Amino acid sequence: MPGRGVSRQSKSRGIIECWSLFGVLMNSIVVHQARRHNLKSIDVFFPCNALSVVTGVSGSGKSSLAFDVLFQAGRQAYLQAIGLLGELSEDQGYERIDGLRPTIAVKQGITRQSNPRSVVGTRTGSLSLLAALFADHHNQLDLGNPPKRSSHFLFNSPQGMCLQ
Repeated sequence: MPGRGVSRQSKSRGIIECWSLFGVLMNSIVVHQARRHNLKSIDVFFPCNALSVVTGVSGSGKSSLAFDVLFQAGRQAYLQAIGLLGELSEDQGYERIDGLRPTIAVKQGITRQSNPRSVVGTRTGSLSLLAALFADHHNQLDLGNPPKRSSHFLFNSPQGMCLQ
């Protein structure tokens, strides 16, 4: 199983632990032998809980790594985990990826927004799902107060906006 043998890092050193879908402690995402488009069997390491940037000259494989390898692998693993996708037999463009969790990709390029307050969560639809989760959790715990709706947890809705 990918990720076996990864040791637990000390919380006293300020490291937040990452866990794989299999319950294995992961402190990084490691891509082994990525080979999509211009990627020539490269190994790549991304630390967890840190901002990582992929840079390079035009045509060096930045988008291939981000979208065609990492995003697609995370998406496929998630869909397989929830039973919406079977095993894939075709070449995925990499040997193995350790520590990858479900992924979201935002399309490249300039997008014309009708709302300048849009963020990744509004573009992907995940903000609405989180708002519904928060509302449900609040309503289960706070029985003495009026129930909250999802709109109470959305900054783009009048109920969720801070008035100051």
